[in-house]
Amino acid sequence: MARARSPWFRRAALLVVGLLLAELALRLVGVGFRVASGRGGGVERSPDAPAYLCIGDSCVWGPNFDPARSYPARLEALLAERSAPTGDAPHPIVLNYGDPGRPSWEVPRDLEPLLDVRRFKAVLVTVGANNIWRDPAAEQRVVWADRIRLWKLVRLVAARLRKPPAVDPGRPTDAIARAQGELDEERLLPQLRADLARSAELARAHGVPLFVVCYAADVGSYGLANRCLRRAATELALPLVDPAPAARELASRVGAERVYFLDLHPRPVGYEIVARVAWDALRAAGVHGGAPLGDPLAGLEQELAARPLIELAAGADGAPELVLRDGPPGARCVLLGWEDPAWTGAVHPLPAEHELAGLLSAEIDAGKLPESAVRFEFDAAGDARMPLAALLPDEAELRGYAFFVTYVALRPTANGEELIPNSVAPPTRFVRY
Repeated sequence: MARARSPWFRRAALLVVGLLLAELALRLVGVGFRVASGRGGGVERSPDAPAYLCIGDSCVWGPNFDPARSYPARLEALLAERSAPTGDAPHPIVLNYGDPGRPSWEVPRDLEPLLDVRRFKAVLVTVGANNIWRDPAAEQRVVWADRIRLWKLVRLVAARLRKPPAVDPGRPTDAIARAQGELDEERLLPQLRADLARSAELARAHGVPLFVVCYAADVGSYGLANRCLRRAATELALPLVDPAPAARELASRVGAERVYFLDLHPRPVGYEIVARVAWDALRAAGVHGGAPLGDPLAGLEQELAARPLIELAAGADGAPELVLRDGPPGARCVLLGWEDPAWTGAVHPLPAEHELAGLLSAEIDAGKLPESAVRFEFDAAGDARMPLAALLPDEAELRGYAFFVTYVALRPTANGEELIPNSVAPPTRFVRY
């Protein structure tokens, strides 16, 4: 007669089976997410259309709030506008698989399942800047527990619940600043070259060319990554897309603040340059048959001059209004103004410059903004209009004024909203005597 199993044994068996099923589910979700979570649509989007794949970090992902102005979206627009007509065939598409914070060693892992489910015309890779603050030795070490998704989930939840450690005021808090003193070209290059080589090997096995795309900014961590990307592309005989010289030239003409955000991520015009340079590189390699663009800066300087980030213009009723541009569409923002310290005329209810000193250098509670801060939203085109009277009293037009104004986006937090320092527009001065 078979011995009856104890309730404890049955419970243990059910627990083991449940854990195994949960682990399997997490693995399936992870693979599915990597395959289907491209910005603007996953790998299954428009299955009959010729497809290009852009993979990398936040400089592929694009400006916050606005995927339509990322470089993959702009490249897709160029392909639709300028590619040679092919009858009723669908227009080419460009899939955006940028992931903010992605280091180079994650690209081969994430690229492989995408190549397995779709044939691409080309793969374009931008990666390397995040290697500076990520630790490949720690992240890639083979520890049995690290391979278990449930264990990783438990560690993530525990980290979220744990109180952050006290910050030592004597140490810098910027991880990039700390790492830049330790990581140089000779130490970054081997890892980046190995990851690009593995990615190119995967693409080659599927008959797809891989292009190395440099960052638009060419200073700081981006400059270091670009030097390594150029060397790796040369040593691996991979085609290179290098928008940095064109972006640097435009910045010298119109000011770096019109081409880059404060942290050197490109503004929309910077992504336009990346897309144009990529178009010509793809054409030169015979990937598409469209006409060459030539000068990647054609028309951009004039376009920026005609559309200042902030200007004062007459509204529909003739009253002066501030016109704000290049903002995150649909995002909640605040308008900040402060009196020009050199102004000797009538004083308006604006904070003095010293009251805003340091305001945009760190995350702060938006509820602590000065009373003169005006909340607003950008429209779908990234534009906003605001009567000058919302910032200054109605009689300001008669009394004269001299003030600076800027805008900055907000993001929700558990305690309300806080400023996003990177989104601040360059302060603009307006004077009327």
